[in-house]
Amino acid sequence: MVISHLHAVAEAVDDVLLVEHTAAGSSALWLTPDEREELAQADLASGLQALAR
Repeated sequence: MVISHLHAVAEAVDDVLLVEHTAAGSSALWLTPDEREELAQADLASGLQALAR
């Protein structure tokens, strides 16, 4: 088990449980491989945008 706030960790782990906290409460869902890849790519893009500033 790995618990991390880093989305990039999702690239190295086959089974990812995404837990999100909102004002209405928390939710959790298992990501599909496509969702896991999308999450990792979004994290990468976000990091590159931050570097460009």
